[in-house]
Amino acid sequence: MAFETFPVLQTERLLLRRITQEDVHAVFQFRSDVEAQRYNEGAITRLEQASELIARLEEGYQNRTMVEWGVTLKGGDETVIGLMGYANWSQQNRRAEIGYDLRRDYWGQGIASEALTTILAFGFGVMDLNRIHACTWVENVASVRLLERLGLRLEGVLRDEYWEADAFHDEAHYALLRREYEAE
Repeated sequence: MAFETFPVLQTERLLLRRITQEDVHAVFQFRSDVEAQRYNEGAITRLEQASELIARLEEGYQNRTMVEWGVTLKGGDETVIGLMGYANWSQQNRRAEIGYDLRRDYWGQGIASEALTTILAFGFGVMDLNRIHACTWVENVASVRLLERLGLRLEGVLRDEYWEADAFHDEAHYALLRREYEAE
C-alpha cells in the first residue's frame, strides 16, 4: 500500500476528499436524481440508502478494494457534488475500475475531466496501477466521450448486458494501460 491515510487530492478548482456520514444529504441529492442516475445503479429513494453507500465506500477503503473521493469545489463550503474513484482494486494484479458520478447541475463544466485526470495520475503514480478500466453503457454518449478524451481505449462491447427500463443495454469496456498513459 503506497499511502497510509486517506489521500486528499487537489486540482485548480477542486478538492477531492474522503466521504463521511456528514455528507449523506449531499450524496442523497445527486444519487436520488433519476436523470443523473440513468446510467448508474439507478436512483436511490431514501436517505438511509445514501448512508449505506457511504458505509460501503468506507469499508472498501478499509479493505483496500476501493478508493472513492468526494468531489468538492475549492473555496466553497466543501459540499460534495460528486463521487469519483476506484472500485474493484486488485493490488496483486495492479488494476482497478474507475468510476464517476456528478451532480447534474455541474455537468458540462469540465469538472469530471479535471477530477479524473488527477485520479488517473494518482492511480498510476501512487497506487502503482498498470491497468485502469471503465464500463459504460454504449448509449451514454457523454461518458464515452469523457473516457476517450482521457485516453482510455475501447476494448469491446458486451451486447445486451443489462436489462433496465424495459430494454436491454450494451456495455462498452474501456481501458488505459500504464505504458499508454506514460506515452501521452
